[in-house]
Amino acid sequence: MEKDPLRILIVTPYLPHSRIGMAGGLLIRDMIRYLARKHRVSLLSMVSQGEDKYVSELEQICDRVETVKFLRIYGATTREKLVLVWDRTMKFISSLCSSTPYFVKKYWSPQFAACLENITNEEAFDIVQLEFTQFAQYRPFIKAKAVILDEHDVSFVPRFREYRLTRSPFKRFYRNMEWLKCMNFEISIGEQFNQIFVRSENDRNVLKTFNPKLNTSILLHGVGLENISPINVEIEEESVAFMGSYSHRPNVDAVIYFKDHIVPVIEKIKPNIKIYLIGKNEEFLPRLPDNFVITGFCEDLAAILGKCQIFVAPLTWGGGVKVKLLHAMALGRPVVTTPVGAEGLDVEHGVHLLIAKNPEEFARYVIDLLDNPQLRHRIAHAGLEKVRERYGWERIIADIENLYYSLLID
Repeated sequence: MEKDPLRILIVTPYLPHSRIGMAGGLLIRDMIRYLARKHRVSLLSMVSQGEDKYVSELEQICDRVETVKFLRIYGATTREKLVLVWDRTMKFISSLCSSTPYFVKKYWSPQFAACLENITNEEAFDIVQLEFTQFAQYRPFIKAKAVILDEHDVSFVPRFREYRLTRSPFKRFYRNMEWLKCMNFEISIGEQFNQIFVRSENDRNVLKTFNPKLNTSILLHGVGLENISPINVEIEEESVAFMGSYSHRPNVDAVIYFKDHIVPVIEKIKPNIKIYLIGKNEEFLPRLPDNFVITGFCEDLAAILGKCQIFVAPLTWGGGVKVKLLHAMALGRPVVTTPVGAEGLDVEHGVHLLIAKNPEEFARYVIDLLDNPQLRHRIAHAGLEKVRERYGWERIIADIENLYYSLLID
């Protein structure tokens, strides 16, 4: 029996347009695109300076799109930067005297709260879905049949890892305080939601360990397989690629770790190794050797990633599922990563990808793949099949719809 279409409101801090260049934003965009095929989907999003021009592409998909201005440092004018510095400084000072972590306070906007309250009073939504942990603070302003928090990662986990890696006594003290505040915020406010989406069994276990009362479901990262598939392009010998948004600190640290600890080992055997760094906000990257090629944001990911022999993800900290690995696997690239990079993915070392526990092992896996076409093909083929089997959006959207309907019945 055909079920009635749902009225769904997606609420996000990042406008999920085609050039967003961050995994969470791309996931939201694809999720909206697939949900809108059957349901009436509305969107409320913060927008940064220069993003207004992308609203029209979302209006073609959604029933309704509402935006609220939220300044960010990149692309800001001098005056906007001054306003932003003042706002962030006040929020930082406020967070020091509060149990609310700074990364949550940073996203507080009374204008956004008022807009959200007005929209949910005007329309009778079946589902309101808040994206990212920091947006849980807007729960009191929502009127709907069911409210979901979509946690793209368990936010206190990467903050705890960052604290563990910090050497400066002052920063270490502050980051210890911040991750503890984040944990308390996350596990307490979660009880206010009908459901919490997490990206992996690991994340669900972490939340349930701290608060067994939380209602959690796993929402896998999807890959739009109709748009991403292996392509036949001329392969550049001894080339590897990494991608990400470089305003995200774990991605910058991954590049530094690769440059300082892994590339020198590879260069002893492969002195002509070339490393392509794909992604936006490249101004956050440090000065790099000449064999690092910074491409910036790429409209056609397949064209640049497809010509590289290997995809590397030398992540040392962070949280959630790293969707960049799924995109590389979907494009038929063999992947070398770390335990942090593979965290939460339904993959097996030596079958779908290679997982290195230290720099020497990472370098050896890269060299082995460069030297062995059969190994490259075997790993790449198995990775692609895993993405097709487990991470296609058609299957994931069906699971989301079933959960939505079950919440409304309850």
